[in-house]
Amino acid sequence: MTKQLQIGNTDLYVNPIGLGANTIGAHNLYPNTNDDEGRALVEAHHQYWYRLFRHSI
Repeated sequence: MTKQLQIGNTDLYVNPIGLGANTIGAHNLYPNTNDDEGRALVEAHHQYWYRLFRHSI
């Protein structure tokens, strides 16, 4: 069972989520991957969830 995480100082607890980022660094599995695009994807994912949670508290 996955440990739930508390959102900020609220009474809300959620299950952790994953990006499923195997293709970002898996050059051996996906030869057309690009490091810069992978970094941009991770940054966009981070910014999306940061803004979502920041505005929900």
